[in-house]
Amino acid sequence: MVIVHLTERWMLGFVCVCLLSACTGEDTGPVVPPELERMLADEMILNLDNILQRNGVREAVVRADTGYFWDDSTAVHVRGNVEIRSFNDETGAPRALLKSEQARLDEADNSVTAFGNAVLMIVEIGREIRSAEIHYSPERNRIWSDSATCSKEGDKVMEGSGFSADLEFTLVEVTNPRSRPGGDCF
Repeated sequence: MVIVHLTERWMLGFVCVCLLSACTGEDTGPVVPPELERMLADEMILNLDNILQRNGVREAVVRADTGYFWDDSTAVHVRGNVEIRSFNDETGAPRALLKSEQARLDEADNSVTAFGNAVLMIVEIGREIRSAEIHYSPERNRIWSDSATCSKEGDKVMEGSGFSADLEFTLVEVTNPRSRPGGDCF
């Protein structure tokens, strides 16, 4: 019985020495990648897939590689392969698709500012609009850009220094318009 007691003490001493030696080892640094350590957002979501609703009706679906949220703000910043699909309020049919590298969403009014090679495709009329930045405001029934814009519908191309339209694209204004036949935008 004395032998067992000494063996237990020896094992306990060995474990303590191992633990102490592990504690005195070099610090390997943080386990979080440096870009996440520098992030100032309160929450980050990878592979974001979010539904925007107004009065219980699905207005749009937002998809992006990453979403950044702040506790004290209604703003959400999304980055990487951003896609925002909007739908017809009455029929639920796809209305438009907005793609960009980044976007800022405001959850208070579902407005969006897409920037970085923004491309807007209006499904119902087959129009594509390209600009560095595109703004969308459902409360104001308006979509616009103050940056160089190119619009393509069929074989017609219209360029300008910006555009403004209602969400149905029945009233469209192009700033400093220049049209040209055929070809692609930019």
